[in-house]
Amino acid sequence: MAFIEQFLTKRTRLVLLAHSIGTYLVLELLAQYPQINSMVEGAVLVMPSLDHMAQTEAGRKVTRLFTYAYYPLIGLSYLLDSLLPAAVQRSLVRYILTTKDTSSLYGTSGGSSTAVNNKSVPDCVIEAATNLLHPHCLRALVHMTRCEFRQVQEPNLAAMEANRSKLTLLYGEADHWAPVAVFRWLKERVSGEVDARLCLGRIDHAFVVDRQGTERIARLTVDILREKLPMLKSS
Repeated sequence: MAFIEQFLTKRTRLVLLAHSIGTYLVLELLAQYPQINSMVEGAVLVMPSLDHMAQTEAGRKVTRLFTYAYYPLIGLSYLLDSLLPAAVQRSLVRYILTTKDTSSLYGTSGGSSTAVNNKSVPDCVIEAATNLLHPHCLRALVHMTRCEFRQVQEPNLAAMEANRSKLTLLYGEADHWAPVAVFRWLKERVSGEVDARLCLGRIDHAFVVDRQGTERIARLTVDILREKLPMLKSS
């Protein structure tokens, strides 16, 4: 907010792109800050986590993991951080992400893109995943997850209805954080037509792990923005 208020004028036009919990933040931004809302031309919400995160299939798995295995995980992270050099940690993470079926880690079912196309995991993803081996980062991750589960409950239907002309929500068939049932429920509950699309196929929720999934999301997002925003049609 401070950055927007300091560096952007009211004549600035904004396009908001968000994924997962970021979609919740975008919706709250539109609802709580009318001065920002007036600057927004459109918002694309990819695999939106807008309600009852803890009750999703992935949320239940994570809750059990952090409830019953929290201290063993923290202890293991201390061991890995103290015994393994950073280069070895990165190699271990790269091996896991590029040779194993990681679909269960990301709340997706078999046959997903990450389970097949992980040979080109970006270095930035390897670095970020390696950081999670550090016990301080792991504790922060657990705390953040629990906060999100407490915060994200009922979807803000009023904000969706008020901003439905600006919003495009993209869902996938194999996403256990934003399941198809929620997509159908929102289509029925939001008053007026909301642009919610079941168009992502079996792309993983953690699509950034896979270059192909990232590129597909990027191309789809650009096509949607050109379709809905006249100012981008010629670009």
